[in-house]
Amino acid sequence: MSQPCAIKTYKRTSRTFCRCCCNQNICRDHFVEHDDLLNSHLNPLTDEINALSDRLAAISLDNITDDSCEKLNQWRINYHKIIDLF
Repeated sequence: MSQPCAIKTYKRTSRTFCRCCCNQNICRDHFVEHDDLLNSHLNPLTDEINALSDRLAAISLDNITDDSCEKLNQWRINYHKIIDLF
């Protein structure tokens, strides 16, 4: 037997069980409201994830390792000069 919508002001029959946020039986209208609310939160999150993905894709590991090797080599040269002074 179907249950009424959990929203007390509605007399409609529930169509689904909301597992996302309220754990209640809700009618189609309220399901659409819940879906819209979730999408309003998910869309900005998706945008942030995409922006982060773009930033990660732009990182060049070759440039990072080349720069580190260059700094390490310069450090080695500098300390050899210091050691040679003694």
